[in-house]
Amino acid sequence: MISAKFDSWFLALLAALTFAIATLGINVVANFVSPAFDFANVFPRQINFKRGGYIAALIALVLYPFAPWETGAAHFVNFIGSTMGPIFGIMMVDYYLIRKSQLNVEALYHENGEFRFQNGWHGNAFIAFAVGALFSSILPTFTSILPDWWGTYGWFFGVGIGGAIYFVLRMGARRNPAFAA
Repeated sequence: MISAKFDSWFLALLAALTFAIATLGINVVANFVSPAFDFANVFPRQINFKRGGYIAALIALVLYPFAPWETGAAHFVNFIGSTMGPIFGIMMVDYYLIRKSQLNVEALYHENGEFRFQNGWHGNAFIAFAVGALFSSILPTFTSILPDWWGTYGWFFGVGIGGAIYFVLRMGARRNPAFAA
């Protein structure tokens, strides 16, 4: 560390404190503020920034004993990224294949508009996400059902499987309204 190279103990201490405060500040912003706002945006009537922060802190405390980072940061980040793959696949299929790149932006802001789905929940998207996440991150990480190399490309499998399932469900809903979500 650069602070150890100073001849003056005062400068070394000042550099170490500056580094520690900067690191703490970055981590608070990256690991607390963003999740707090994310939770507040999910249910804005029930969760404000402060409650969102409490939820984020509680999740961190619950996860801490399991220490997912002990298997290696790359493994943990790969699991999280693989879980996000189906979400990306669903979003791309919806925008490019279902909506043909035409989005009614004004309808995004109408409480009972076309994006209301079933009481605000899009069942087909949740089903597609669950199946995609199962094959992209859950099965490769916690079982040996799939080959070892599958987990390496989990994000891509998640995008493909989640997007394909979503497309099939949405096309089925167009043909048979009983399947609409």
